[in-house]
Amino acid sequence: MILRILTCVTVLLMTTSNGWAWGPKGHALVGEIADGQLSPNAKAQVSAILGFTLSESATWLDCVKSVYKKPTGEFKFEESPAHPEWTRPSCIPFMDGGPEIERMQDYVSRNWSNCVYSGGTRGCHESYHFADIAIQRDGYADDRIGAAEHDIVHTANAAIAVLRGMPSPSGFSIKDKKEAIFILAHLIGDMHQPLHVGSVYLDADGKLVDPDAGTYDPATENRGGNDLVTGAGNFHSEWDSIPDYSTAQKTQMISDARLVPVTAGPADEWIKAWASEGIMNSRVVFADAKYGAKLATGKWPISFEDPALHVQDENQIKRGQLIKAGVRLARLLNTVWP
Repeated sequence: MILRILTCVTVLLMTTSNGWAWGPKGHALVGEIADGQLSPNAKAQVSAILGFTLSESATWLDCVKSVYKKPTGEFKFEESPAHPEWTRPSCIPFMDGGPEIERMQDYVSRNWSNCVYSGGTRGCHESYHFADIAIQRDGYADDRIGAAEHDIVHTANAAIAVLRGMPSPSGFSIKDKKEAIFILAHLIGDMHQPLHVGSVYLDADGKLVDPDAGTYDPATENRGGNDLVTGAGNFHSEWDSIPDYSTAQKTQMISDARLVPVTAGPADEWIKAWASEGIMNSRVVFADAKYGAKLATGKWPISFEDPALHVQDENQIKRGQLIKAGVRLARLLNTVWP
């Protein structure tokens, strides 16, 4: 039964999406929406500091993933056939062979080992993109499993601090306002992809567990859906992909951005509020999910009662989240430069 359901999901995904990741196309769209919502002063400041639009800049934090630490200890930007999305075409503005390449290499070297991160052979900067809070929680808090001093919430707030003229907080090396905008333009987009902040935790039998209750078992972690598999691949990648919106559809999304309500409370609390909202959205994502026993690969099968309805709801959620991310990025920058 699971195999039949997974096959249906595969077919539906092939017919409803071209598989573009929420970066580069998704991140560029978030930036495009934000560009149209900036106040005149914020627009002038962003242009002067960046030299790029937010749409161009929103991919930068993924582009730096193409910087590798060589055996000599040198950090080098290299085009990888395995990850073309981290180079061309979205990273071409930064591949000038001069200052922008040097900035990416310098950023990675400064943010490689400045935190405690057990994410394999890559640097701390790759942990800045996510948190993995259990869907049983109603919101984000520092003391919950899946939160860290170098997660997406703390990184975004560190970038905001630099934009406001304060020094880069401990655990981060953000050398100037240009770097801070690069980081924010990307992370506000990531934060609105539900699986970048919310996650399920499963035991070996595929049963939902609560990592914050009792003794936490790292073996229950699925890395924000990266260790959940459908017939189309890993579940996180499915949620990273967005439909191939037409020009008219994107124009409508930019228009709809004006309808997004302002987040309640002071701007200093917005990041945590948006992360908390993301956890609640991830609860919706997993509402009708069924899981199989852990496979020999270390991954769990995931399926849905009604695959067609799930894909329909998925694309609707994605549209709303992309719009919110764009308008909220602009509003955040507007508070820095009113």
